[in-house]
Formats: sequence, structure tokens, C-alpha cells
Amino acid sequence: MRVGEVMSPGVQVARLDHTIQEAAKMMSEMDVGSLPVAQQDRLLGIITDRDIVVRAVAGNEPALDQGARCHNSGYEIVL
Repeated sequence: MRVGEVMSPGVQVARLDHTIQEAAKMMSEMDVGSLPVAQQDRLLGIITDRDIVVRAVAGNEPALDQGARCHNSGYEIVL
């Protein structure tokens, strides 16, 4: 079986300027646990429900609207 046979089409992405709440709402509405983070057709990383809980909620972030600080980077993929 290939990835293309089981992937979810119609990818939604979070942007660096989205708030944590916006990303969480998108995940909830799509019933997914992660979102790619992109800017201008470039994949920058991924934000997961675990990132939100561990880094933003449990990490005592003073403001939960810091979307850019919670994504995992290290990906350099051009879409």
C-alpha cells in the first residue's frame, strides 16, 4: 500500500500568524491531531495537539496566542 492511497486530500495549513486557539479549532473541526505550518507555499514545520498541551498549556506560556513558537521546524519542503 502506498501513502497516496491512505493520505487525506485537501490539506489545510496553519500559518505563523495563527493563534494557538485557531490552530486547535482547525484540528478539532477536521478531527486531526496535527497541522502543517506553511508560509508562502513553503512548509516550515508541523504543530501537533501535543505541542499545544506541552509547550503552551503545561509550559505556562503567558499568552496562548503564540502560534509561531509552538511549531516543530526542521522541514524545508517547497510546495
